[in-house]
Amino acid sequence: MDAQENLSSAPEGVQSAFRTMRLIVLVGWAIYPLGYVVGYVGAEMGSDGILVMNSAQAANLNAIYNIATLYTSSLTGQASASINILNITQIQKLYININKP
Repeated sequence: MDAQENLSSAPEGVQSAFRTMRLIVLVGWAIYPLGYVVGYVGAEMGSDGILVMNSAQAANLNAIYNIATLYTSSLTGQASASINILNITQIQKLYININKP
C-alpha cells in the first residue's frame, strides 16, 4: 500500500493537514534557490575563481533566506498546531500505515 492510498483512506482533516504541509514545504524550499540567484546576480568572479558579492548582494541574499525561514517556520508551526486538534488515533494509524515496509 502506498502513501497516496493511505492518505485517501484517512479522515478529511488528516488529508487536509497533509496537503497543507506538503504545500508549505514545496513553496518554502522553492524560495531558497530564488535567494541564491538574486544574491549572486551581478557578483564578480574573484581572482581565485570564486564568486564575490558586495554587501548589498549579501544583504539581499540574507533577507530572502530569512523570509523563507520565517515562512516555513511560522506556517509549519500553525499547521502542526491545527493537526493537534485532529483525532490523534487517526494520525497515528496513518503514520504507521505509511511507514510499513
